[in-house]
Amino acid sequence: MFNIMNKQFLLTIFFCIYSIMSFAQIYNQAGSNIYFSKEDSIFFNGDDIINSGNIYIDSATIYTDASIINTGDTALIDNTESNIVLQGDSTQNIKMSGSSIHNLTINKSANSKAKINGNTTVNGNINMVKGFLAVENINDTLKLGSTATVTGESDSAYIRGNLEVSRVVNGNSSNFGGIGLTIDASANNVNLGSIIVTRIAGNNLPISSSGYTSIDRVWKIEPTIQPTDTISLTLQWLADNDNGVDISNANVWYTVDEGVTWQPYQRTFDASTTRTVTFGIDHFSYWTVGDIGLPFPINLLNLKATLLPNQKGLIEWTTSSEMNNDYFEVEKMESFNRFNVIGKAKGAGNSTQINNYSLIDNNVKIGTNYYRLKQIDFNGAFTYSDIVSLYKDNERIVLMYPNPSTTSVTINISEVSSISPAEITFINALGQEVSKITTIMNDNNINVSNLASGTYTVAINMKKKISYHKLVKE
Repeated sequence: MFNIMNKQFLLTIFFCIYSIMSFAQIYNQAGSNIYFSKEDSIFFNGDDIINSGNIYIDSATIYTDASIINTGDTALIDNTESNIVLQGDSTQNIKMSGSSIHNLTINKSANSKAKINGNTTVNGNINMVKGFLAVENINDTLKLGSTATVTGESDSAYIRGNLEVSRVVNGNSSNFGGIGLTIDASANNVNLGSIIVTRIAGNNLPISSSGYTSIDRVWKIEPTIQPTDTISLTLQWLADNDNGVDISNANVWYTVDEGVTWQPYQRTFDASTTRTVTFGIDHFSYWTVGDIGLPFPINLLNLKATLLPNQKGLIEWTTSSEMNNDYFEVEKMESFNRFNVIGKAKGAGNSTQINNYSLIDNNVKIGTNYYRLKQIDFNGAFTYSDIVSLYKDNERIVLMYPNPSTTSVTINISEVSSISPAEITFINALGQEVSKITTIMNDNNINVSNLASGTYTVAINMKKKISYHKLVKE
């Protein structure tokens, strides 16, 4: 046994060349200092490292198959080159009591584990080779320092329990130290400040909701600033976390009330090849992946967007059932993946009847306009619909009147000129062209008295873009 009992005793171990030392046990009392110098490799076989003094690890590597019990608040001090390697068949206990480790390697036998007791911080790299690093107490957390990373996680070697990472996201993308989550704010250059992410994985505590089950991995995201733009979120997990979920046909789930109720966010996706899903969000909370069967708060029969003759947009949707539905917001994409609210509609609360809703967009832009519904429950939880679109051509007819017509019809076309003439073709119900004119005028009064009564398609061809419109001739 290597035993230090005198608080004033200073043991200093210096080596100028590479050395290997093997001790049965080290017991370091408060007031004592132990130095492991550069390039040392120290082996502790079978017995524990028990420390209440100061152990200085200067670029050395400590190998142990036993426990490390640290009782001093700042008792273990190391630098950027130090490494503690946990190995062997037996369960090891690591208790740091507020002290940090720099590099940590888990290279144990298959299915064995090292247990973290209390809150512990790793400032460098956690290299998972074989075996598990387990934070089994739900009140304990393993934290990664500001530049720390996790490498080598696999189904036979990963971190179980609470793993916490904090990163600053300011118009950039961060994978939060390799914990299976990436937040990308680069598309909209959004400043989200400091974000804390806690990953909870592998403790066989999956989420159960409405009789359905999630994978055995949850990410809790706590931002300094909630996003005002849509942010890209990527979730990734291991096969060992599947928990029987059909990941070829699954949902993204989220909760805004810390797990009291869970909501589906994305209707379906197939992650069977990569166990990875990427999607846009506009809020941070708890996220996981689960069975597709988790019920949506509304049954949306249809959602469509139509361009009206007055060039306004009509957004219409129908539900066949609603559950705790407070209201809808209609959102319109203003830039890449960024949506703004353009109107609201009160929901039916709880209903099993057909409910029809509509809203007018008074500012339809030239080109493709994208819309989606945000459905909000009474408790603040919400879900998004799929995205629908309508297209407004800058050569589209502004007005065609009267319709129905008897003798003449006025057709107004924007942006027409001698450089960009428009071709107007009248097509009957049999698909036959019955009249065609070419014009360079915005306002065109066209005689249709010689056309037989019926319904005609009016095709406007301008700059090789064709739009079709219905005209009724009486």
